[in-house]
Amino acid sequence: MVNTSMKAIITSKRTGNKYSVYRFSEYNVDIDLETDADTFDFVIKNPNGIYSGLFSKFDPVTIVVNGKTIMKGNIDMVVYIDTDEDDYIQISGRDKCWKLIDNDALPDTIENVQPKQYIEKKCNSYGIKHSISKASIYKKLVIGCGESEISIMNNILLDDKQRIWYLIDTLYTGTWGVKKKSTRTFVMHTSKVGIPIETFKLSEDGTDMKSEVRVYGSNDGKFELAGSYKNQYMNKLGVIKRKVRRSYSDKASSKYTSIAKEDVRETFRDNAELTIDVRLDEKNHYMPNAVCTVINGRCNVNATFFIRRVTYSKSPDSGSKATLTMIPTDSTFEKTWQAKGCSVTGLTKASKAL
Repeated sequence: MVNTSMKAIITSKRTGNKYSVYRFSEYNVDIDLETDADTFDFVIKNPNGIYSGLFSKFDPVTIVVNGKTIMKGNIDMVVYIDTDEDDYIQISGRDKCWKLIDNDALPDTIENVQPKQYIEKKCNSYGIKHSISKASIYKKLVIGCGESEISIMNNILLDDKQRIWYLIDTLYTGTWGVKKKSTRTFVMHTSKVGIPIETFKLSEDGTDMKSEVRVYGSNDGKFELAGSYKNQYMNKLGVIKRKVRRSYSDKASSKYTSIAKEDVRETFRDNAELTIDVRLDEKNHYMPNAVCTVINGRCNVNATFFIRRVTYSKSPDSGSKATLTMIPTDSTFEKTWQAKGCSVTGLTKASKAL
């Protein structure tokens, strides 16, 4: 069966030609803002071995959904599978951020590093497109053996609480678009109009939440408190979960208090994770770093969420679908934060009566 929603364009270095692949037995394309490199995994039929040797490791791949490019990468591995009943080719790989993962940074010690300039220079050396935000000077950067290029980039952005993510073919730094306007509405158990949700899963997990974050600096071998912040709601409940961080440069106390506050609030935001499955039709495509509205009448949810991860999948037992993993947007987060940490769900009439 031809799947008109998903297409992989593979440039075979062996033949010098481009091939458009539509006929998938299975596929899984995972695009996650929190991973350093997004991944893809395809299984295509290889009747009587006619496509054997066509695709090879390192071949460039462009993945397209409904005419929109969602990832550019390279093949890591090709597996040819031959059985009595059928022949298959399994192709797996990653987006082009693999260049910053598989390459270790060269050992060095650098004073007063400008993160923007440092990251841009590295991206240019690997031929990676980039959009880099300004960040505070990193006082002293010590690069040891065995540290990847991407890990060093993450380290020099820690103080500014900036993130690194890679979408399609570009490396970005800065903050996620959690303040963007909602562009889609997903619905379940409601008369509201939107894209139907097939599966809805809301988890609220306090395991990694922190009631207090402290940031310490070192002065002549002695540790001094540079800034701290507490989640008053958790502390009043007697839930004490402390995190201690190190300051990497000399800055004002207000700076580190701000960093501690952001740490506490982010652990609170991340405790709520919403995952929905929607059918992958021929009209829509979905990407992370976007905001949507989710309405579920049965769970009493009507709020905006930030799409952090999108997984496209197909298996022999199910059709094509997109799985969207989300966290609360700024507006949803503030409502729950000000309400002493209550759930993103509303109270139903029955729960009020308990």
